[in-house]
Amino acid sequence: MEVTSHVIDYVPDSAAEPEHVAVHDVIKRAICARNILEGLGYPQGMTEHECDNKCAVGIANNTVHDRKTKHIDRRYHCIKHEIKSKNFKVTWKPGKGNIADFYTE
Repeated sequence: MEVTSHVIDYVPDSAAEPEHVAVHDVIKRAICARNILEGLGYPQGMTEHECDNKCAVGIANNTVHDRKTKHIDRRYHCIKHEIKSKNFKVTWKPGKGNIADFYTE
């Protein structure tokens, strides 16, 4: 298992914002892995990503349209295209059952 960590370059306004940035970073790395596997001849289906923050899942899936989320930097919204293209699926899973939660708390 690979663990990455970095400090985002601004102060988030909500708890959902850093979670959404984490979803973006994971999907960005997964896009690279999917492209390599497809180049090697291994077709990829939909990749599922689990997140323990319902608001971050809603932002990624474009189901949350709150004016408080408009300030989130546009560079993190590119994952919406990957979800719309059916390459990725972002779902909610409680923190206790989500092994990745340890690294974000």
